[in-house]
Order: sequence, then structure tokens, then C-alpha cells
Amino acid sequence: MQDEDVVQFGGKGVAWAGILGGVAIALGLPLVVLLYGQFLGPVVVAILTIVALIMGGAVALVAAFFGAVIPAKVQSARSAKKGDTDGCRQAESPGQA
Repeated sequence: MQDEDVVQFGGKGVAWAGILGGVAIALGLPLVVLLYGQFLGPVVVAILTIVALIMGGAVALVAAFFGAVIPAKVQSARSAKKGDTDGCRQAESPGQA
């Protein structure tokens, strides 16, 4: 058996939550501005709508990107040999060697 590190990707739940949040921003904020922003000028409403669409899109893209590239589990071969099941090393206090 080779000594290899284990890296598993699978943070899809967090990515989907971020994507849905971005879509909610991109659709919800313009909806609120269009429904309740009649006293604002048409230029301000257009600017707020465009900014909300860009913000929501950016949130969704960043969530999808980090959901794809950040690993859900990282376990080194060294910790696997010691029987550490969660892959986390114990922090040593300064007095211990």
C-alpha cells in the first residue's frame, strides 16, 4: 500500500446554498426596488437593479467556484497510519515536545 494523502471533494451542499443565495439576491433585490422604489428616479432604479444582478451573479459564481475547489476532507497518510480517523492532528502545547 502506498503512502498517499487522501483529499475528497464534496462540499456540494454549501455550494448550492451559496448559489441559491446569489440567485435570491439577483432576483429579490430588483423585485423589492421595482415594487417599493417608485419615489426613486428611473435612473436610480436601473442602477440598483443592475448592481443587484451583478452582485447576485458574483455571489453565485464564487459559491460555485469554492464549492468545487475546496476539499471536504483532507487526511494525510501520516495521520492515517496513526489511526486518526478524522485526519486532524492534535495541537501540541508549547510545553510538550
